[in-house]
Amino acid sequence: MYKILVGVASVSAGLVFYYLSQETIIAAPTSQLEQKQTILAILDELSISLTKAYTSIALFSLSLKQNSSEKISAESLSETILSNYNISKELKLAEEKVFDRFFTNEEEFNQIVYNKFGSDEEIQKKLVKMKKCLSNACLGFVIEEAAEIPYDLSPFIVLQITEEFFDIELYLAYKQNEYKSSVPKSIYDSDDEFDEICFEIEMEKNLCKASVFKKHGIFVSEIEANRFLRSATRNFRIVDENFKLRHSELEQKYNATVSQIFDKTIPTEDFEKIKKIYYEHCY
Repeated sequence: MYKILVGVASVSAGLVFYYLSQETIIAAPTSQLEQKQTILAILDELSISLTKAYTSIALFSLSLKQNSSEKISAESLSETILSNYNISKELKLAEEKVFDRFFTNEEEFNQIVYNKFGSDEEIQKKLVKMKKCLSNACLGFVIEEAAEIPYDLSPFIVLQITEEFFDIELYLAYKQNEYKSSVPKSIYDSDDEFDEICFEIEMEKNLCKASVFKKHGIFVSEIEANRFLRSATRNFRIVDENFKLRHSELEQKYNATVSQIFDKTIPTEDFEKIKKIYYEHCY
């Protein structure tokens, strides 16, 4: 099955199926497998079964990109991954588990889908989606929003950006807290000026975050910055356990520092660090 999905490099972009020769296509056998609902059920099961394999592929992809002495093109990266014995074996086993459950095999399934459902819009849509999932995994991505994540963005860079984002948010939280401390509570609870300051701080935060991305060679608008980082973070937390652990540590540190800021117990050294990051990106 996965050979069909990865064979697109040898055919036009509009085709979903790929066969080595026309001679391999024979009349489909008559069976329950010829029912559309059965084919859809198998495709749904395949999508679930292949999820773990896609994660393995994405992690392997990130490793290859990180350890390469020079930039690898997306095409070369995909070719290297899909020719890897362990990856091919994992994909094959994931598929066979599903085919066995439906008392069929890869050859029979492919023949029936090609001969009877080659122009079925619903089935073709599912196949295209599966092909896209495999293609994204080869680039290191497993989430549907993969298109939002640049090919060159690595887990290491995302962690750097996250830490700088947190420092900026911490300093802005400090500014907001300082304002609240400078006026009576009865005023800022009902003061339009305080609402305006909060709005300005939020806008400033987004501008600063766009500046952080720019520093790392990624150009996004201030509106896109948060969404962009959320997508990348969610992807790498799924794929990379080390990233997930390090990101959780950054979150814990951020939450602890927020408490220190509002309690006015933050160490001077820590405060100077977040202040420095803020002024690097916001002025």
